[in-house]
Amino acid sequence: MKNENRYSGKLLSVYNKLKSIRIPGKILFIIMGVASTIWFLVRVIPKPSRAAYPCMKTAAPIMSTFVIWLMANLGAFAAFKRSGKLWRNTRYVPAMTFVLMGLVLGTFATVQITGKLQAKSTADAQRAVFAPNAPIGTGQGIHPGRVVWVWDPAATETFTNGQETPFYLPEQWNQTVIGEMLDNSLKLLTREDTPADAWSSLFTYFNDKKGKGNVDYEAGETIFIKVNEGTSSWLADNNTLERDYTSWRANTAPITETTPGVTYAIIDNLVNVVGVAESDIWVADPRSHVWQHTYEYISADFPDVNFGDKGDYASLGRSELTMDPNVDLWFSDDGDEMNGAVSEHYFDQLVDADYLINLACLKAHARAGITLTAKNHFGSHTRESAAHMHPGLLSEENDIWNRLGYGKYRVQVDLMGSEVLGQNTLLFLVDGLFGSTEATDPPIPWVSSPFNNDWPNSILVSQDQVALESVSLDMLAKEASEGNAELWNDRPLKDGVDDYLQQAASSEYWPEGVTYDPEDDDSPLQSLGVHEHWNNSTEMKYSGNLGGEGITLVKFLDGEIVGLKEREIEPRSSFKVETFPNPVSESLNIRFNLLHESQVEIRIVDLSGKIVRTLDSEYMMAGQVTRAYELSGLDAGIYIYSVSVNNLGKTIVSSGKIQVR
Repeated sequence: MKNENRYSGKLLSVYNKLKSIRIPGKILFIIMGVASTIWFLVRVIPKPSRAAYPCMKTAAPIMSTFVIWLMANLGAFAAFKRSGKLWRNTRYVPAMTFVLMGLVLGTFATVQITGKLQAKSTADAQRAVFAPNAPIGTGQGIHPGRVVWVWDPAATETFTNGQETPFYLPEQWNQTVIGEMLDNSLKLLTREDTPADAWSSLFTYFNDKKGKGNVDYEAGETIFIKVNEGTSSWLADNNTLERDYTSWRANTAPITETTPGVTYAIIDNLVNVVGVAESDIWVADPRSHVWQHTYEYISADFPDVNFGDKGDYASLGRSELTMDPNVDLWFSDDGDEMNGAVSEHYFDQLVDADYLINLACLKAHARAGITLTAKNHFGSHTRESAAHMHPGLLSEENDIWNRLGYGKYRVQVDLMGSEVLGQNTLLFLVDGLFGSTEATDPPIPWVSSPFNNDWPNSILVSQDQVALESVSLDMLAKEASEGNAELWNDRPLKDGVDDYLQQAASSEYWPEGVTYDPEDDDSPLQSLGVHEHWNNSTEMKYSGNLGGEGITLVKFLDGEIVGLKEREIEPRSSFKVETFPNPVSESLNIRFNLLHESQVEIRIVDLSGKIVRTLDSEYMMAGQVTRAYELSGLDAGIYIYSVSVNNLGKTIVSSGKIQVR
């Protein structure tokens, strides 16, 4: 089935490619018709049930239209041939009748059928065909490609969202539940027992990846939390930074943005679990403002946290951001697509931060198809507007879709690969407590399972930005297909919506003539993560869930882990070692599994705790390890074996008794 769906996508890709090089319409029609017909016959004749496969549903209308066109042309040819014979026999009236028939059939075939096929092909090309379980790229993170989705319907309290009862007020959600959701997501992401160990693993992995060594968070280091509150730039009262419902804003409902409770939960963890000083934390949506309701809710308990703003709002508790005079990012299209965007500046507090946390929302988008953590940085720069980056999306204007398809420059890749943005991000999160059909639309209940006409009540986290966006895209596409489709306008299903994810995953998908190098230092980006689509919208399984390499989606739904084996989610501290034979006389076999490359020490200790023999001390590769060790020379008796594994600055020890005879 995987290959069938993959071909469906390739069929549309071939059409777009041929069309892009300006193959004449009639020739394009014939090529696509022949290809679809051959593919359909080769696949369906041996196994008729394949006619229901998605790829066959894509090929069938093209094939059938081509066959009708072919029959019409053959009919026209036969009619003209017959008319010629009659004309030679001086039977002029019947001959003219067949001439007329030939003209009708020929016109029908050439004009109407070709036009319908081209229209059909174009319509099909508007909608993406997601090939299941075909991962590309290299997974990132402690557990590469791992994404955690936590869903808890108790996270939101009420089912309202209006000007009097907007979703962002504390009475609309449960802070305790949100805190538990974040804790569980971090523990499952890192496979640690406690939030403290989870954060320690995240910091240590991140610092080691950046070349700082296996070091944890150190006091004085700053953390910048990029929230998504962009509509405050045009919906806030500029004097109070509160939501303004006067004048032309009167009819705009509360718009889906970062829930204050999720930001609060992150800060609570950083301060009370990690030990970060409040004054070393920045919260901002730099191009806009942090809403007053967010500020008041968080600052009540964390008064020394910095809330950054591009303007002077010290009277409202804000800290004014300062602009870095240096160029912080170079767009890799060199101005070809984005004429007004060659380079970008960011604010000092973001550029100088030791760590970023990217907190986006679960929303579709009228220009990009979706807006998640990558597009969240459309609000990080110092310009007044993000319009200069719109030509790097699927559409320059809302729902116009003039840049559909694959193999085009996508500005999100530069943002994801930037050393000051995507590659300086400790953790990527998607706040899905409230999800929406567009960046500037209010939240709506989600119809698909498991939401069942409730708010989405979800948090998604990952160290792999590509994998996180891939999973979030699949969730948005599922909802756009199954619920309130007229509101979604097919945005998460547009052809090319995942083009930027393919390109972020692998340079094989980069457009001709484009080399992504946002630092402009002749160091092209390497794979930023792994991209794929799930097997189907019911099971929601990725390659990692099916025993392969790719994305692994850990689902913690309503307090229960779904669809994973215990060994895939047990904490890393649960390190199991097998020894045999036991009792042992000469040679002891020791077997264990390493999740990562690690320093391993294996020792034999007597009952008093004295080390009597060191069997091994070396750096071992990830995977199953089985080794035999000679114990000759040891006196008969009871001993303790100890296997010590050091990874990411954390040492895990597994031990047990052996009897030597």
